[in-house]
Amino acid sequence: EESPPGSPYLSDWRMERSAVGFGDLHRAEVIVASDGAPDVHYLLAVAHADGLNGTRWRTDVSLHNPGATEARVAVAALLQGHDNDRPRRVERVLPAGRSERLVDVLGNLFGVPGIGALRLEVASGEVLALSRTYTLVGGGSCGQSMPALNAAAAVPADGEARLIGLTRAAGLESGYRCNLGMLNTAA
Repeated sequence: EESPPGSPYLSDWRMERSAVGFGDLHRAEVIVASDGAPDVHYLLAVAHADGLNGTRWRTDVSLHNPGATEARVAVAALLQGHDNDRPRRVERVLPAGRSERLVDVLGNLFGVPGIGALRLEVASGEVLALSRTYTLVGGGSCGQSMPALNAAAAVPADGEARLIGLTRAAGLESGYRCNLGMLNTAA
C-alpha cells in the first residue's frame, strides 16, 4: 500500500530463503520520502500590457501557505511568443499560515512586459494561488480572477476536453463574448 510523502508506514521484515522464513520477525516504521519533484501548478493568464481604448492590463497574484510549516515555491514566467524552455524564475518562501501578494507580477517581479502564464513549482509545503488580471476604469476596475490549476488537471495530448456554457450572439455588434486561452504544458 502506498503512503503519501512524509507519512509513517509500518512494515514487517523477516529473512527468507526458498520461501521458508527464518529468524525473528522485525517491525519497522518507515517514513516515505518525497521523490524530490516539485508540485506544479499554473496560473493561466497574466499580463503587463496595454490594451484597446487606453486600457492597461496588470496581474496581481496572491500566494497563501495554509500549512503548519514554511512553503517554498518557484514562480516562472511563461511569456507568449517566447521560448519558455528555461523561463525566468523567482523563488519565494512563505511562512506557515501566511500570505503574500505580488502586485503587477510581470512588471514588478520579473521586470518584463507581455502576456502569458505563470508556472508555480512548490518544492516544499503547500501553496494556494489566485491571479487577478484587471484594468482600472472610472472609479474601479474590470477584470477576472482565476485560481491556480494543478498540472495533473491538464488535458493529455491524446485526451479530450469540453467547453460548456458558451453562447453565440446573432450579430457581431451586440451580444456575448467569450475569451479562450490555452497553455501548452509540454516542453
